Amino acid sequence: MKLSLPNFKKEFLDHVLEFLWDQWSAIGVSGHAGNPKGRVIDPEALLIFTTVFGRYEPRLFDEVLDWLRLNGDLINLQRLNNLYEDHDFGDLNVLAAMADQLGDKAVLRKWRRVAALLDQYGGNKPAPLFRAHDGSSLPIFGPHEERFAKFALIRGKFEFRGLSQRPNPTHPENLLFKLRSFFGLNARSEVILYLLTHSISHPRRIAEQIGYSPRTVENTLNEMELSDKGKDSGLAQLDLFALFPAPGLEGDRAAGRGRRFGFIASFRNAESAGENFP
Repeated sequence: MKLSLPNFKKEFLDHVLEFLWDQWSAIGVSGHAGNPKGRVIDPEALLIFTTVFGRYEPRLFDEVLDWLRLNGDLINLQRLNNLYEDHDFGDLNVLAAMADQLGDKAVLRKWRRVAALLDQYGGNKPAPLFRAHDGSSLPIFGPHEERFAKFALIRGKFEFRGLSQRPNPTHPENLLFKLRSFFGLNARSEVILYLLTHSISHPRRIAEQIGYSPRTVENTLNEMELSDKGKDSGLAQLDLFALFPAPGLEGDRAAGRGRRFGFIASFRNAESAGENFP
């Protein structure tokens, strides 16, 4: 049985929103039983993707804001900016409004820089933030949220519920958060995650996948090479890198535990598909 275009659009959005709930719930968002299938979650790509499709699910959108209020310090803002500029997906207007909502908390003041990015993109006409599945605007009740109105996005008042949790470090999908707790919000955490979830790769390929420049990735790999865990003589001639696990851990990689999903390309493609619906 063939689906009509409106039904296909509804089914597409239903699947995307179910995916978003699964991903966010797995890292601590309240209100849904997450099932990320063991894929290591990319929080920056996930957040950018949510700026587009979260507008079709107001409850999810507000729970993400609540999560960011607690966990915004776990987001790599430099990488967030890199992904937006280099891969051309997401809604910067929505991202800036979310950042402005967070920036009054002392530990999240760095988010103000994200809100400031919109200075060069100003001039948007006011429009409702939330949409129905058919693309029409959802009705707005009560007074408007001033912080979103600053960015020409009209919505009702928002209040943090405080129901979110920290990502559980024992879950394989939260491996990146665990690495960041050891190595910080930097390229090293991303490079190590990539090498843990892939066998052998070239610096340029790694850079394309993790959202850092090839020079940054190459410098990081060269530093890691001194540990004698990042390269061997055969790979060196080809300028290829791999992370060799300690004895006894090879089986984890072979079993595909903690695989990393290609979030950036997949999110960009999904957003492009959504934009092409009438």
